[in-house]
Formats: sequence, structure tokens, C-alpha cells
Amino acid sequence: MAQSFGIQTDMSILTAQSLTALLKVVTRAPQQEQQHLEELALTLYQFTPTIVIQKNRQQILLEISRCLKLFNNLGQLISKITGKITELGYQHQLGLALTPLAAECISPWYQTFTDNRDFTDHLDSNDNQKSTHNENSSEGLDFKGEQGSTKKISTTDRSDSKAMTRSGCSTTAPDLFDIAALPIRFLPINKKTIEQIHGFGIHTCQALLALPKPEIVRRFGAAFIKLLEQLTGERNDSRVYFSPPDFFKSDHHFSLDVKRSTGLLFSIKQLLKSLEQFLNLRQCSSLYIDINLYQHRQSQQIPIRLSHAEL
Repeated sequence: MAQSFGIQTDMSILTAQSLTALLKVVTRAPQQEQQHLEELALTLYQFTPTIVIQKNRQQILLEISRCLKLFNNLGQLISKITGKITELGYQHQLGLALTPLAAECISPWYQTFTDNRDFTDHLDSNDNQKSTHNENSSEGLDFKGEQGSTKKISTTDRSDSKAMTRSGCSTTAPDLFDIAALPIRFLPINKKTIEQIHGFGIHTCQALLALPKPEIVRRFGAAFIKLLEQLTGERNDSRVYFSPPDFFKSDHHFSLDVKRSTGLLFSIKQLLKSLEQFLNLRQCSSLYIDINLYQHRQSQQIPIRLSHAEL
């Protein structure tokens, strides 16, 4: 929604407000953002046990290559994942690549070409294509999110030769898994390095990767060549994997005071759904549920006791 008005990341509030009167400025709550990411990761754990939460970039990475047979094909797996995200009340933006780092970089790039519907429309045709993996690369699905009523998730795909003009350059939408045409500015490097690379007339990963490695090391350092090797899968990209918690705790914050009990129903249902997913994942049951209500400095506890538990 915000992007449709021309609002971009790092834009000042005054500039953003000048673009639309509909803009609502909300103070960030990092702790709540982290909680939402962990709850989303727990929900997605039913699709793959290999999940990484990128706190600094508000992203979730899923390793899905080992799950494709279980869900028949890539299209069905993506459909189930996005369906679950939508069910939780989040919007999403997808990004798909052969390595974790490539998925991270391709995600924000691909959203400039198309939306998720265009992506899923072409998954079936891509399922029929064979991709060659080296031993350090695997299919990675990147979910990019932000706290609140919207969550972004990201994915790349072959989309109908769509083209767009950006900074005076015509760019064609990428093929599935392809990083050749990925602009340098989407790599996780500082602005000074990006400008330095552009100064050599290099604007895409294809042109950058065509340079001899000794030349890249001489100009940009050894750390930069390691990043490129992680991008292509030549070097192992170790991550800290998400581990489901041993206990369940979740909350919901209201922007306004709740005057009637009916105003609590939707939020309680969502919390109970999250609890159900947690119990199913752990193959556990519960006889005790405590719901705590807080308003200003007052609190009230609603204990729920069950006579028996059912899986």
C-alpha cells in the first residue's frame, strides 16, 4: 500500500506524509516484531524444520529442497505456505533462490517486477525445469516481514518478460533461481562499495562474477569474495537455525481500549490457533490454559481447566 504512493524505506516522515494524507506513523516495537517473527517461524515449522530468522532484516529463510517430494511440487508447497500466512492475517512477499544469501538479495529486487499472484501463476512451468545444485547450494525460500497487520514475504520467478525502467535502465524480470541480472545495489554491502563498483561500469552480478577472483580481492578485499561465494553456493553459508520453544507464550496488543467482551473474541481465537499449532507440532495436549488481560495497570486472569485433553 505505502509503496503505491511512492513511499520508500529510509524516507523521512515529512517527505512520506507529503505523498499521502492516509499515512499512519507507528512507533516501532522491536520486541513485538521479534515475537511475531518467532510465531510465524513456529507456524512454518510444519513445512520444513530448517528455518532461519533474520532479525536485522525482518526475514525468515526456509530451506525447502528436501520437502518438495512431500508436497508433490514447488507450486503446491508455496501455495500451502502462502495460504497459512494469509490465514494468520498477514500480507506476504516471496523470494526464491538456490542459496540463503541469494534468496535474501533477490526478494526486494523481485517485488519491483510483480506480485505474488504472478509468481504462483508461473511456478508450475518452472517445476518442469531441471536445476543443477552443487553440494553447498539448496533451494531457499525467503520470507521478509514487518510487524503489524501486514507481513511481507519474498520470491523470484520467471515472469512473462515484464520490463520496467529504473534509474534510466531497462531491466527484465528474472528467471527462477537466476542471480545473473541481480543489480549490485541489492547485495548486503555498504553504499560506498556499491558506488565504487558502479564506477567501474559494473551494475549486475553477472558482470561482477565475470571478473577474475584475484582482481575482486585486490579491489574489494577478501571478505567481499567470500560474500560472493556464499551468494553462488561455492562457500558454505552457515546460519543459526530456529528451534521451537519448549513452552507456549503469546500476546496481542490493542491500539485502542476494548469496551466490550466481544472485542476480545477475534484475538483470543488467534491466540488459541497459535496454541493449537504449537501443541500439534510438539504432539502434546494441555489441561490448563491461562488468559491474562491487561488494561493500564490493572490485570485479570481467566483460567480455563479441561476435564480431559484430546489430540
